[in-house]
Parts: sequence; structure tokens; C-alpha cells
Amino acid sequence: ADRTLNSTPGSIAAHQSYFARTLRDMARGSQINGASFPGEVKPPQEGDVQIVWRSATKVEIYLVIRPYECPKGITVSLEVDRTLEDKR
Repeated sequence: ADRTLNSTPGSIAAHQSYFARTLRDMARGSQINGASFPGEVKPPQEGDVQIVWRSATKVEIYLVIRPYECPKGITVSLEVDRTLEDKR
């Protein structure tokens, strides 16, 4: 029963921004031991956070998250160079 979230346009806009903050945080890259890593998801776009009033006391919040393409499996091929063995 937090009255700061209400059905006024200003409150809806403020809370859409509030709930998008987590998405913006997840979109930031980081550096670990000098290596750069991209964010976990793409930055949110306009309309990615929607607040829908189902009744006077219940709301539903919908988030659109756009992950970066990433592999689910990695295949590595190895080639053996035996030319050094013949030079002994």
C-alpha cells in the first residue's frame, strides 16, 4: 500500500523509470582483471516498462528484456602439427 505508486500520469512515468533502472544497471559493461565485458542485456528502450492497473488496488508490471546473442555451446577444433617430431 505504497501511495507513491498511483494511477496519475506523473506517478506512472516516475515508476516506469524506477523499474527500468535495474535494466539500465544490467546493461552496463564491467572490467575484470583488465578485460572488458559487455552488459548482460541491451539498454532499455522507450515502452519497455509497462504498468497496467487491473483494479483500484492491483497493478501488473511488464518488462521487456533484450539479451545479447550468446552461444549456448562452443565447438573447438584442434589440429596437430607433427612436423617438429620429424626433425629430431
